[in-house]
Amino acid sequence: MRSKRQFLLIAVAVLLVLTGLMTWLLLSSPKEQLASSTGSTDTSLMILQTDQDVTSIDISNPSGSYSILPADDTTEEDPKWKIDSLQDAPQYQSKYNDLIEVMKELEAVQKLENLQELSVYGLDQPTKGTAHYADGTTKTILVGNAAPGGLNYYCKLEDQDDIYLVSGTTAEKFLRSTLDYVDLSLTSTVETTTYTTSSSDDTSSSTTSSTLNISNITIQRKDLASPVVFTNQDNQLVQNGEPVDDVLSSQLEYAISSITASSTVAVSPTSAQRSEYGFDDPKATVSYTVS
Repeated sequence: MRSKRQFLLIAVAVLLVLTGLMTWLLLSSPKEQLASSTGSTDTSLMILQTDQDVTSIDISNPSGSYSILPADDTTEEDPKWKIDSLQDAPQYQSKYNDLIEVMKELEAVQKLENLQELSVYGLDQPTKGTAHYADGTTKTILVGNAAPGGLNYYCKLEDQDDIYLVSGTTAEKFLRSTLDYVDLSLTSTVETTTYTTSSSDDTSSSTTSSTLNISNITIQRKDLASPVVFTNQDNQLVQNGEPVDDVLSSQLEYAISSITASSTVAVSPTSAQRSEYGFDDPKATVSYTVS
């Protein structure tokens, strides 16, 4: 009886030891492994990271080479950028800013293993983006071919051997031509503010909207014998002394105030280019007065 009791106590003790051992393994080892794995993955996918301000960027891609420089009216509070060849053409500051951000922090979607020669990835003759920083240092990003499927591109730092995949959205920033930075909005808007006051609680509010206040419109077309003229009388478009239908009037004003190009083909075009594109003898001319 005593031997059975001793055996039972020994079995319980062994069970307690095994339970404690399993608990320690479950609570400690996996956490340590997970933390180590997670930290390694995050670090390995960060291609570029710096807290230095970008002072300029040089781009070389299939469309040509150009430099992105501080604009004449840039300030520390409101930095602006330009490409000299675009001269006075309106430019997308948002596109400059997103490239600046990439040259301060660039993260990959995957790091490649079992690397082959650079030519396999299109990195022997790559697109290049070189950032110049405030501390005098530079970093050059190389972008190669699109990976199978077309969603990602091969990419690396010029002075390192590692090769990564970056998203097509990121790669596109390095593949832009100078004309991609031209603002495609062709008609400007006039910002107006409307104030509303409530007498019950003596409070006021304001709403701001962008509109194009058009007072006169003249449309000349080669297929029409005479121009079509609209005038604005008491905030109403009138043609030949007769008010224009409200729906047609709104459609016409909206069309003129929201003209946006699909792409830019030339900045400061030559006379030959103007002729090539048909602007020496246009099919239609729309003239309007903004009040």
